[in-house]
Amino acid sequence: MAPADAADLYAEIFREHTTSLEVVSARRLKQVGARPPVREYLAQLWGRRHFLWAEARAKVSSGTRETVLGQAWMIINPILSGLAYYRLNADEGVAGV
Repeated sequence: MAPADAADLYAEIFREHTTSLEVVSARRLKQVGARPPVREYLAQLWGRRHFLWAEARAKVSSGTRETVLGQAWMIINPILSGLAYYRLNADEGVAGV
């Protein structure tokens, strides 16, 4: 890149742009890191069901889950983890976020 091109690029990147101001109502704002309500969470989970199904099939076919106990643990472990996460954070939300 020639020095003149670099100067033009610098001027293009750092020139002042006019900005517009958008007013947002407080009802549309959401707390960062807050968990959604259970109904909304289940709707999001349903929307990602194809990914979850593909991931589960990949884990089952990975070859390391050849025993019945290993396959059962692949189902039980995420359910228990989700229940523990929900139970621990049900009252106050995630601390420190």
